[in-house]
Amino acid sequence: MYSPDENAIHKIFAISLTDRKRFKAYAVFNAEQLIVERLVEIKGIFSSWRPALVEEVLKRKDQGFTLLIEEKTDHISRHGTQFLFEDRDEMEMRINYYVALDWYFALKNIGNIILPPGAEQFHIKEQYAEKLQDEQGRIKYNINWEQLTGGHRAILLCVMATVLNPLNETYIEKMFGGRLDDKDEQDPFRTWKAITIGVDKARAAHWNAIDEGRK
Repeated sequence: MYSPDENAIHKIFAISLTDRKRFKAYAVFNAEQLIVERLVEIKGIFSSWRPALVEEVLKRKDQGFTLLIEEKTDHISRHGTQFLFEDRDEMEMRINYYVALDWYFALKNIGNIILPPGAEQFHIKEQYAEKLQDEQGRIKYNINWEQLTGGHRAILLCVMATVLNPLNETYIEKMFGGRLDDKDEQDPFRTWKAITIGVDKARAAHWNAIDEGRK
C-alpha cells in the first residue's frame, strides 16, 4: 500500500450546499493521489445543521485544511473560501465547472482519485459530462445536471482544492514523469507543462488573495 510523505499531505474539507442533496467531503492529496476519505450527506433543515457546520469549518481551518465551500449565500462560506462552479475562471476564461472536470478526468484516467467504500456511485461518468469543443477549440462539457448531485460536486470541490494549492516538485515528478527543467526538446508535453503549471500557480495566488481579503 502506498505510504505518502506526511509533509507532502494536503488536507481538504469541501462543502457543497447548492444541490437539494447537500454533502461535505474530507480528503487528502499526497502529491500523487486525491484520496476522499469520507463523503457525508448534510440532512435536515438549515437551522438544524448550520451552527455545527460553522463550528466544524472553523475547527478545520485551525487544523490547516484547505476549505472550499459551494454556497450561493455566505452563511457558511464567509468562514472559508466560497467557490461557485458557474463562475468564470479568470485565468482560462472558462467556467469553473469545465476546469474542474478537466482535472477530474485527468486524475481519474490515471487511477489517482480514490473514493471510500460505498461511495463509488459518486464517480463522474463521461456520459454525465460529454466532452465537446467551443468555437475557439477549447474543451467544454455538455453536463447532465440531473445526474450530478451534491456528492459529485463535493468531490469536484476536492479536485479544485488540489488545483488551487500551488504545485510542488513532487507533484510535477509524479504527474509528468520528469522535472519541468528537463532539457528534452522532443518532449511533446513540455509546453503544456509550462502553461498548466504557470496557470495553476497563478490561480492559487488569485484565490489566496481573495481568501485573505475575506479575513
